[in-house]
Amino acid sequence: MITHQIDTRCTASGYLALPASGAGPGVLLLHAWWGLTDIFKNTCERLAATGFVAYAPDLYHGQTAATIKEAEQVRGTLNFDRAIQDIAAAIALLRSQPQVRGNSIGAIGFSMGAAFALGMSTNRQDIGAVVAFYGLELGHLLYLSLYPALVLRGESPRLL
Repeated sequence: MITHQIDTRCTASGYLALPASGAGPGVLLLHAWWGLTDIFKNTCERLAATGFVAYAPDLYHGQTAATIKEAEQVRGTLNFDRAIQDIAAAIALLRSQPQVRGNSIGAIGFSMGAAFALGMSTNRQDIGAVVAFYGLELGHLLYLSLYPALVLRGESPRLL
């Protein structure tokens, strides 16, 4: 886990995984409503094992959930504006890593994180592609992404 300054009043933290090669494309990983659990940290490690610099911001600031009821409670405490700030800061942090190669990063989101990833890709030039996994109704966001987006929802993946 690393901590970074968002502004003069607040900090955020997240999980950074580096490839053995020392450098690679950057990938932002946005967790589901469970929080930044070991599943998402391990996913960062798996991405790093294939050559990516992967960073997952902790949108719940240390809280995680193990049950649906807990996830609903934790999700209910999420400050949407603060989450957007945290994600913007995470993008800046990832892009500033000396190990990151390329002019843009990829974004991978799971459920709640998928909505954030697609939403951020509608107005940011530095997100070059998005992969969104399961569990949400995206509506018009599917068509507003500035860059390619792969949406995986059960048996009906969509490449936009």
